[in-house]
Amino acid sequence: MKIQKFAAMAAALLLTASFNTQAEVLNESEIDLALIESANELNPLLPMMVDEDTRWDETVALNRAFLYIYTLIGYNAEDLDPDLFKQALEPNLKEAVCTSPDMAAFVENNINAIYAYRGKDGKQIATVTVHVNEC
Repeated sequence: MKIQKFAAMAAALLLTASFNTQAEVLNESEIDLALIESANELNPLLPMMVDEDTRWDETVALNRAFLYIYTLIGYNAEDLDPDLFKQALEPNLKEAVCTSPDMAAFVENNINAIYAYRGKDGKQIATVTVHVNEC
């Protein structure tokens, strides 16, 4: 399996989706608007192949969270162990969210990043949530 490759790719991708590259504390309505605007700007560009195995399908603005949805086009969900997949991704995603200057606005405004992966069959493989209050 190419889980380490997926982890590196996912960490790099989250950098492209930062709604604000300068850390500043926003009020609730500003946060909602920024997340919605980010999703609205990204989604017309999707789906997008990010590597030979991974397609970035969609982003969704949630309440103090931003959801990234990916499909592993070479695997059905049953082909991968969801626990091992999540174990491989989680530390890299957390480090990237917590330390990247591009994600500072997420950390400063307590906006969690959620990464959902599904197989080519459309079934869920695993979801990793980076809780920024743990950074």
